[in-house]
Amino acid sequence: MADAPPTSDSPLTTSTCADFMGLSSEWIRQAIMQGFPIDGALVKLEAETLSTGKRRIYRIQREAFNRFLRGIGWTRMFVAPVALAAN
Repeated sequence: MADAPPTSDSPLTTSTCADFMGLSSEWIRQAIMQGFPIDGALVKLEAETLSTGKRRIYRIQREAFNRFLRGIGWTRMFVAPVALAAN
């Protein structure tokens, strides 16, 4: 089942972040768990971790994702799509 498009206040998934960056979900999980050294500082992606048995689900807030993007030097930020009102 495909992820629903995020709204402005819904948390992002690792796959949404990965698709935006053109990278894998594994790379995003690595950014959450270990981070990456950038200019002598460790830059990590903040995420809420939910454990369900053996599986971990990461929920990433848009603001945290954009902070991470700025931290690694990206200039393009994530903007959630606006829901269209029905006429």
